[in-house]
Amino acid sequence: MGDAWLAAVLGATIVVRSGFDDDSMLRAAVRLALPVVVMRGREDRIDVVSFRRHGPCAHAPLDVPEKAGAAPEDGAGTVVAAHIAAAEALALVAGAITGEGRARHVSIPIPGAAVWPERSTDIPWSPECFACGGAGAEMSFS
Repeated sequence: MGDAWLAAVLGATIVVRSGFDDDSMLRAAVRLALPVVVMRGREDRIDVVSFRRHGPCAHAPLDVPEKAGAAPEDGAGTVVAAHIAAAEALALVAGAITGEGRARHVSIPIPGAAVWPERSTDIPWSPECFACGGAGAEMSFS
């Protein structure tokens, strides 16, 4: 499945995906140095996770077991999540996103649903491998 993801995203500028399935898509994007935005709309909240550009790293393993996440729900939450994901993707492509975090999680409650604060959290996510540091060339420690 990892090779299929590599072929699917080869030549892309960014990957935008609906749903939080756990498969080799993110690792294929790291291999090709592509940013990724995933989103999910639910009845009570919208979640968008943005992974900034990493790599390229030829060492990122693609053989991860697949695990399906909860499917996005039809409705207004999914439409709004798609628009937020599109805005995040444009900001990533334009280079407008800066900061210490390498990934960002945005969670927004839907009015009338459960009440919790809107939040945006930068995550110090670092998937680069020890062999190349995400630069694609082997490092030497001698």
